[in-house]
Amino acid sequence: MLLAVCVLALVLGLTSCGTLGVPSGNFPDETNVVSGGNSLNETGMVSGLEEIPTVTGDLQVQIFMPDTLYAPKTWKEEDELSEYIVRGRLLDDAKQKLYYYTPKDDASDGITVTSFEISQVYKGNMSPGDVIPLGEDYWTIERKGKFIRYEGYEPSSAGKEYILFLRKGEDSSELRKGLYLPTIAETGIYPVVDPAEFDVDSKTAKELNLVVRQTEDYRAIYKEVIRKYMR
Repeated sequence: MLLAVCVLALVLGLTSCGTLGVPSGNFPDETNVVSGGNSLNETGMVSGLEEIPTVTGDLQVQIFMPDTLYAPKTWKEEDELSEYIVRGRLLDDAKQKLYYYTPKDDASDGITVTSFEISQVYKGNMSPGDVIPLGEDYWTIERKGKFIRYEGYEPSSAGKEYILFLRKGEDSSELRKGLYLPTIAETGIYPVVDPAEFDVDSKTAKELNLVVRQTEDYRAIYKEVIRKYMR
């Protein structure tokens, strides 16, 4: 009996040691958040990236609808769908990650990944100074001297400041795992503006950087974003 008790105690002790310090699945996975302002290229936090082709000729743009079942119409809905809300600056280190159905095919899916340096956090477990890999639904290919960019929305601009509503890429997605994605494509990203000089209602879809979304819904959310985070 004494021997059995000792063995049981030993097993329980080893089990405890084996799980000590390992977070449960309820905690956010922050392994791709880097403190100190380093870019994703300096840290190598994302694998499988390649250089974006330099466009030296005509660029053909192909628009596609991102795979989303629902588009928020209000700031409250956007907030409820988002794991993180942050303000920050897009760095100038964009690369892309492509998916090929077969090795001989053109890329059937892709994403552009850029470092985003956070200055303010409104929601989620991040801190000012953190740098995250932002995944955006567009990619570029070059075939026989022709350049094609596939856009789920208009690319963001390096050096520009944005308010982002974000969610973490699904672990089941090899292409988007470990990335932070704007919540429901275009409705997750808002350029920081001077409220005194920027009239949302007067802007065209092109001026708002919109490709596939309804401008009315985006404008309604943008007004709330300006009121809450830019005044």
